[in-house]
Amino acid sequence: MTNHFHLLVRVPDREKFPKLTVEGLLAMLPLLYDDVQSLGIRQEIERAQASSDPTWLPQILERFAVRRGDLSVFLKELKQRFTQWYNRRKGRRGTLWEDRFKSVIVEGSEAALLTMAAYIDLNPVRAGMVEDPKDYR
Repeated sequence: MTNHFHLLVRVPDREKFPKLTVEGLLAMLPLLYDDVQSLGIRQEIERAQASSDPTWLPQILERFAVRRGDLSVFLKELKQRFTQWYNRRKGRRGTLWEDRFKSVIVEGSEAALLTMAAYIDLNPVRAGMVEDPKDYR
């Protein structure tokens, strides 16, 4: 689609996540951020570990722990990063997305999940972009 996208995601239960540790956070950084941002967070952790303030490191970990399993944070960062990449690639500035994302909870049965997957797959057909969903990129 040229003006929106669809994602079908499973949002994990936050209560089932293990406690976030420094090692766990450091292992996740390359998956979440570029080298510059990762370095800044690593340096902040090192300063907190060397600090006499016992609350600093737990505050850093909590800042990242509350984001895990948060659909709003995930989509905000996805849209921001895509916009930054696209703007660099096209030599442009500004936002790409007008509205906040819309979400629909799909739960209860496999049929509901399959219905939503079919809706997503058939969207380019309904829009007249392709005859068959397999032909859509």
